[in-house]
Amino acid sequence: MNRYLSRMLKWITRIGIGLISLICLILASLYFYAQSCKPEYQGRRTLKGLKQEVTIYFDDYGIPHIYALNEPDAYYALGYVHAQERLFQMDMIRHVGAGRLSELLGKDFIQIDRFLRTLGIEAHAKASASTYMRDTTNAYQKAAIAYVNGINSFIDQGKLPVEYKLIGIPKSYFTVDDLYLVSGYMSFSFALAFKTDPLCQGIYGLGKKYLNELSPHYVEGTERIPCSKSNTRSDSSLLCINEMLNLLPVAPWIGSNAFVAAPSRTQNGKVLFGNDTHIAYAQPSVWYEAHLEYPGQSFYGNFLAGFPFAAIGHNQKIAWGLTILEQDDVDFYIEKQNPENENEYLTPDGWATYEIRKETVKVKGGDDVHFEVKHTRHGPVMNSVMEDLTEVERNPVSMFWVHTKFPSTLLHVTYELAHAQNITDAEGAVAKIISPGLNVMYGDADGNIAWWAAAKLMKRKPHVNPVLFLDGSSGKDDIIGYYDFKDNPHSINPASGFLYSANNQPDSMQGILYPGYYVPDDRAQKIVTYAGLKEKLTVADFKEWQGDVISNEHARYAHSFFEWIQSNPSVGKDQVSIQALNALKNWNGSHEVNDIGPTVYYKLLYHMWQMSVADELGEKPFLTFLNTHLMKNAIRVFIYNEQSEWWDHIKTEAKETRNDIMLQAFKRSIEQLQHQLGNNVNEWSWGRVHTLEHINPVGRQKPLNEFFNVGPLAAPGGMETLNNSGFQLNADGLYPATFGPSMRVIIDFADIEHSISINPTGQSGVFSSEHYDDQALAYINCKYRKQMMNKKEITETGKNKLILSPR
Repeated sequence: MNRYLSRMLKWITRIGIGLISLICLILASLYFYAQSCKPEYQGRRTLKGLKQEVTIYFDDYGIPHIYALNEPDAYYALGYVHAQERLFQMDMIRHVGAGRLSELLGKDFIQIDRFLRTLGIEAHAKASASTYMRDTTNAYQKAAIAYVNGINSFIDQGKLPVEYKLIGIPKSYFTVDDLYLVSGYMSFSFALAFKTDPLCQGIYGLGKKYLNELSPHYVEGTERIPCSKSNTRSDSSLLCINEMLNLLPVAPWIGSNAFVAAPSRTQNGKVLFGNDTHIAYAQPSVWYEAHLEYPGQSFYGNFLAGFPFAAIGHNQKIAWGLTILEQDDVDFYIEKQNPENENEYLTPDGWATYEIRKETVKVKGGDDVHFEVKHTRHGPVMNSVMEDLTEVERNPVSMFWVHTKFPSTLLHVTYELAHAQNITDAEGAVAKIISPGLNVMYGDADGNIAWWAAAKLMKRKPHVNPVLFLDGSSGKDDIIGYYDFKDNPHSINPASGFLYSANNQPDSMQGILYPGYYVPDDRAQKIVTYAGLKEKLTVADFKEWQGDVISNEHARYAHSFFEWIQSNPSVGKDQVSIQALNALKNWNGSHEVNDIGPTVYYKLLYHMWQMSVADELGEKPFLTFLNTHLMKNAIRVFIYNEQSEWWDHIKTEAKETRNDIMLQAFKRSIEQLQHQLGNNVNEWSWGRVHTLEHINPVGRQKPLNEFFNVGPLAAPGGMETLNNSGFQLNADGLYPATFGPSMRVIIDFADIEHSISINPTGQSGVFSSEHYDDQALAYINCKYRKQMMNKKEITETGKNKLILSPR
């Protein structure tokens, strides 16, 4: 028996050694292939399609400073170096926009592809390209095509990133259609109606009072972005949409901060500009920085993967930045289908025939999926891709989306902004924006500052509530047109000498308040307060604002929670409960990694919501609710409404009050925190539960996370702090940061050649590059680096020089 056991152990040992050896061999092969894919930062490349030689200096952070003799060559070079750092990211974005993830990643993405195809992003991108790229006579068209040619030149001559080997992605060239897929995906990720409207419709089904008590509309008394005249039952499908968004391998936009001070408000008498866009964390990071110089142009910008022109940037004369406008540009319509003909639906003029669009999803390792998309006069019917939509409405529900009603203008708008020399040029470009809706913040060397809400804003009839499903058959709920750009919220050179945007509700123009999914004014109040503390602002002030992690609003809610809980005679008298209550009482809203208050507060906030609204909503819609601005806006009204119907738990005979729910939530929170973090409340630090990990699509699978992901790191910041570190409330009490500043930029027109910025991880998406994560620690600690534009300094300090020559 011992002999057989001995043999078995030997075989097991051999098998184990063999498996370990195989794993080591695979990892070694992965490592050496990855090393061979490192971007080229020096040397010479001969490329087909260039007209003249281009010289590229890479600074200490891998940022290219491109010196060309003509504009098309500059953008060709940009496409080439952008691709060598971010090709995999470019590919993911265009496949998301086109609804073609399944052909790369397999059957798990079929539902996502069907949803995205139904939206019609790819069809719209092709139509936009056909409209605006039909000829190549305009400068922006030539530059865009040169950028695409640069990408394809790298695909021809460069080495494909290791992700292509791991996933098995075939080599595929880019086209101008792909450029419009990028703007299409941006517009989709901005459109919060996909989550919020059906959720509100489901809540409305419980009773109008339930919806009103969660306050989905603008709340009176909150901070609005000021305008001025110019001086010169709930839908369970929504969790499916949430799951789809979480599965997407590229980052959706969430929000942003932007502020600009006029010369009268700055210490050096020049315009001061700051911007930090809030986008879902991912690796590689969202933005790629580049500096382009050619005759007539000196420009520094932040570029999206696969898009030729910077969405944010500055030249020697002007600077601009962005926040999400958050306007409502999507309406859902309940259609009436002909009971005698399933191919017809009712319109104000009688029965009409659905338009049919045939779609095919190609699936890696599986059969193609064929389906049809029905279109009404409003847009595509969404029932088949929004699972269980019939629980809310049995009739067909179509979607009206402004983005698909007009060709996309974002390509030539961003080109014009990069070339703008003054405020008139910039306003002319911004006026052409249709979708996505943007708050464009502006400053220039002449001392002008401006803010424009840029979008095609829908005109609706007074009775229409756009967060609910509308009547699609009668015409009474149809939009009646669009506002002129001059009627959009805006402010130019206000008397205050200061402008800002923090995704909050813009103030009215001509008595008009525009419906939207605006965030609460927590960040807006903070900016306004800080701006009022000093007459003359500096770069140091803007740095402090961008790094601020104190929430006055959440501190106020925590203090209210303390009062309601401690006044209850049934509250626990044990040491842990007393210390936890004191943590709420003494919390000033700070979200530093060593703070205790936020750990207790957010656990309590989750259980407060779970015990008050989850019983009516149901589990899955409740999780969706936690992931919307509806929840954030509801807090300030709901918790102070003691008479709300939501407080009573429908599954108990007793009628619970707010204070009953708060005590139950506190007891459950303390029990779970003790189990999770121990009995020493002083060790319940925020950094133990709130971390930041930048996740690569490949790094979602262990052990590849060790190679491709950056972090995790204990992260400061919290819900709607200026240094916004977003997360989803949940039962397990771990709050990994899901979104935050995707860059921080400060531009001082007193020294525009040394503006400052930081990126969450690094310039490169190639994990073997030294610039894959060389900014991660500086970012988490709110440090900055230069955005250099001075050629003498660049050539003297640039360690690496790459020359691209025409073949």
